[in-house]
Amino acid sequence: MGFFHDDTRFLSHLELRVGGQRAVVLSSNTEKTFVSQIELTTGNITLRDSFDVAENTIHIRRQQLLNAEVFFDRFTLLNFNRNEVDLSVELFFDADFVDAFQVRGTARKVHGQYYRPVRRDHCLAFFYRGLDGVLRQTRIEMKPELSHLDERAARWEVRLPPLKQTQIEVTVTPIVGDHSSRAASCDFTACLRERRH
Repeated sequence: MGFFHDDTRFLSHLELRVGGQRAVVLSSNTEKTFVSQIELTTGNITLRDSFDVAENTIHIRRQQLLNAEVFFDRFTLLNFNRNEVDLSVELFFDADFVDAFQVRGTARKVHGQYYRPVRRDHCLAFFYRGLDGVLRQTRIEMKPELSHLDERAARWEVRLPPLKQTQIEVTVTPIVGDHSSRAASCDFTACLRERRH
């Protein structure tokens, strides 16, 4: 369905691909209403100039958290192979800024103004000025350093030694007008601790 704030969808697409393929869901659970954990793995992946990565040998733990108006998505990748693995990890994004009624099927003949996404270093931002004249922004911040970022996708070239793990973190902040979220500076671990408290 997407990520909503003030009855507007600020994130309409968020897709993970590893080695160019979708991950396979093993299990998922939700803690109360604010955090979920999804266990994933990969299918067979053919690597260039290397060996094939067998299915179920890369484990991905995906943790999603809502804190105030901010959405966190953290991916922990673990290599169960005996060899070091170089993986391409991609995330695809989109923001359509439609309201809850449109998502439920009510058509709208007139829309506001969509702007071209802006990318800077580790950040991607989508912009939309509604018919009410208010500028809305979806700010997506990512770490660690990216290998490539374009207007709708981010890519990391990850080197995973045997039995080692790495993390990718994404923070999605909705901004309406000049008001940014109170929790924008909070990291995943601190925000999870705060929500549990």
